[in-house]
Amino acid sequence: MGGSQRQTWQASAHVSLLPVLLPVLVGVVVVLAVGLRTGQLGSRLPAGDADEDTGVVQRDDDRYWRGGMVYVNREDPAVLVPKRFGYGWTVNFGNPRARWLLLPIVALAVVVRVLAH
Repeated sequence: MGGSQRQTWQASAHVSLLPVLLPVLVGVVVVLAVGLRTGQLGSRLPAGDADEDTGVVQRDDDRYWRGGMVYVNREDPAVLVPKRFGYGWTVNFGNPRARWLLLPIVALAVVVRVLAH
């Protein structure tokens, strides 16, 4: 926004872009630094005692990932879980509630397809 208004500001008074852009740049640097340090969901933070049973589901176990991309774990109560690669979320296809999440999306796609013809 500041860059697009530079001509207007210069026409009325000489205003530096530094006070406008500096807080944005500082914020971006802080967010990137924290994200790079911690990783997605804290994946880069030091792990605790590996032998301790915390009751937490180990979602990175290969047996729960079909083809490395589809998460299926009936024992995990979460409907959405972090993607194994990259950023974002994926559906736990082992959870029965996931069907209720996907049903309206599939229904909408079918309705749009039927109405388009």
